[in-house]
Amino acid sequence: MNGKKLAWQGVALLPFIDEDRLKAAMAPYNRSLSEEEQERNSELDHTLFVTSKHTLHSQFLQLTETQATKPPSTWRNEAEALDSTAGNGLSGLVYMDRNGPREPGLHMESPLPSQDAIQNNQTFSVRYIYPSYAPHITHLLPGVIMPQKVLREEDLRSRRHPRSNWRERFEMP
Repeated sequence: MNGKKLAWQGVALLPFIDEDRLKAAMAPYNRSLSEEEQERNSELDHTLFVTSKHTLHSQFLQLTETQATKPPSTWRNEAEALDSTAGNGLSGLVYMDRNGPREPGLHMESPLPSQDAIQNNQTFSVRYIYPSYAPHITHLLPGVIMPQKVLREEDLRSRRHPRSNWRERFEMP
């Protein structure tokens, strides 16, 4: 394998997949998929699950009360910002899941046909959209006062390990 003597040293080289060719080959089969299979085969927003005891649970309940009366096609456009304080710093947008909320305490069918239904569901789900990315430039804030350096020349020399590989990388004042 690639000139190596032992099989575990080799690297399996796989050819790149021609995306356009693959999509063209799959097009006739994609048309025969059910609506649910087509949805699963597409790129969707993420699903966020929290327990009924989580601090975001009350916001999700309020969200479903607001959006449940509106058509599902409008839910994503009317997504609400997460309460980042209640979410322990989690931010982004949420809207009601098209399959309906998975409310705690209710019977929930298993997504796997071979598994039994969940009798006492303790999670709540909504669709989640990542927050928009804004580039961050690291810099000192205006008016910052830098502290005096407290290391002395002797502190930088290792007496216990004279053969240490550590080297000074800056000039001392």
